[in-house]
Amino acid sequence: MDQNKEMVVTEAFLPALPVEAKKILTGATDQDVVYERKGRGGKTFSYIPGWYVTQKLNEAIGTLAWSDDWEMVTPWEFIGKCGQIAVKVTLTVHYSNGRSVSKSQVGSAEVKFLVGTKDPVDIGDDIKSACTDGLKKCASKFGVAADVYSGKLKAKPGHTKDSTSGERSIAETSQPASSSSGASARSGKKEFKKPSGNEPWLKDPISDKQKDMITKCCEQRSVKFEQFDKWVKETFGYAEGAGDLTKGDMDKVMEKFNTTKRTDGK
Repeated sequence: MDQNKEMVVTEAFLPALPVEAKKILTGATDQDVVYERKGRGGKTFSYIPGWYVTQKLNEAIGTLAWSDDWEMVTPWEFIGKCGQIAVKVTLTVHYSNGRSVSKSQVGSAEVKFLVGTKDPVDIGDDIKSACTDGLKKCASKFGVAADVYSGKLKAKPGHTKDSTSGERSIAETSQPASSSSGASARSGKKEFKKPSGNEPWLKDPISDKQKDMITKCCEQRSVKFEQFDKWVKETFGYAEGAGDLTKGDMDKVMEKFNTTKRTDGK
């Protein structure tokens, strides 16, 4: 009898999501938002972008019924040595009865350094990337993209955010700028055109600091901005070139700069 009473009380306090919310969270993932990338050991992994997780949580639970928090795992003094950030992320779902359920996971991200230095390009962006990674893992415990993380659903072959048919340096993809390229070219001013706004992948555009860093890297290598802009169009397929770059593209951008010889003598 006492055991039955305890069971009833326990079940009564167990929070439960509405059926429709569960269906949204645990439903099949749209393969169009599943991408592939190269990982450690030369293996190919399927993944989903962070905005998709946020969209699913908002759709299923509501913007005010969930929250996330994070804390640093990697000691600050080791970030420059290991080149990676690890954070502990906690996702909490709040129920109408006043109770909540939390799931925690560790997220990580590579730290992007200025070329030839151990100075981070934007440590805030790297922390956000690690937090997004952790949030995706937490959300998978509630069922979001479980089919992707279990390996049942994979990205379409070649479906990457930086698909390209060729691997050429910035300079190789471009021709010298024409003498009639306009006032901005004559003045040496670098212009990042506004994003066209029609690209489904454009969810997290690069920051002003990253734009300045790209401009500096171009100058260090005597690469005209028009050349870089053309390389971006050919490599990423972006209509507005550099103006459509996202923070997720910066790894490939920095890789190209790192493999392009500097001409400033450093």
